[in-house]
Amino acid sequence: MGSCCLLAAIEPLKGNRVAKVYGQRSRKEYTDFMQMLSKQYPNAKKIKVVQDNLNTHKTASFYQHLPANEAFALAQRFEFHYTPKSASWLNMIEIEFSALSRKCLNRRIPSQEKLTEK
Repeated sequence: MGSCCLLAAIEPLKGNRVAKVYGQRSRKEYTDFMQMLSKQYPNAKKIKVVQDNLNTHKTASFYQHLPANEAFALAQRFEFHYTPKSASWLNMIEIEFSALSRKCLNRRIPSQEKLTEK
């Protein structure tokens, strides 16, 4: 299978987690994940997101994969806060990824479906 991409979010006060495994890491997958995240909170006026500065983690990704009006509406749902480049530990989901790495991602997982299951 090679490698794949895990996108995830955590709601720290409630302990809720949302995660999805993708076959690759691109702007399209980021847009899909953010649409999914937006649907998780239909009544929220703004969803605050702390994320790293990866080149795909920008609202410009939305405009590359959605009609302009949908991209704008999706971008308006979020308030982004970017962590400094050398401070991923400030992003709570990075701590979750570290725990996942120690518990199950430290070995070969034969398929994307098995990874999703784990």
